[in-house]
Amino acid sequence: MKKTTAFLVAALAMCAASPAMALGLKYGARLGYGMGMPDPSKGVDSASVMDVGLGVQLDLAIVGIEVDALYNRQTITPKGGGGDSVTGNIALPILGRFSLPVIPLLLSLDFGAGLEPRFPISATVDGKDKPTGIPGAKAYKEGLTAMPLYLPILIGATLDLHFITANLDLRYERDLTQLNKKGSAVKNHEFVAMAGVFF
Repeated sequence: MKKTTAFLVAALAMCAASPAMALGLKYGARLGYGMGMPDPSKGVDSASVMDVGLGVQLDLAIVGIEVDALYNRQTITPKGGGGDSVTGNIALPILGRFSLPVIPLLLSLDFGAGLEPRFPISATVDGKDKPTGIPGAKAYKEGLTAMPLYLPILIGATLDLHFITANLDLRYERDLTQLNKKGSAVKNHEFVAMAGVFF
């Protein structure tokens, strides 16, 4: 019985060792690409999204916090042709992360969720500049949200090489806010593959 208990304690210590070794603040870069999942009944044929920017991770044993500062670019293609709508945003996702070691001191599975406000900085339709969702602008008066809010839910994997940490997240971004000028939902949920390198 004592040997079994000792073995279990040792196994738990090894499983906790990987995230415990990673305690502290890490800085890095993020790059992501994915597809939007708009409602076809709202006149949208397809959508894509790209993210690029910086990230900071604070590891607290098996849990952690990540804050990213990303340039987010959404491209929407309307049904029946017409020009693409392209929106540029500054996205600030704030995520809580939980790590489950698979290979102690090397590989872990990650799960997490958070909130992601986005601040529109540019918009074009068919190559022509359009007002963004800033209060006072036409897009805002038509009911577009000045600060779209997303709920990112992630599953991923992290490879810890001690001097560098690399991870890949699969993020489902749920649009919580977008409305059209009549007040009905025109939500554009997203599925994004997000790679990161941290030091």
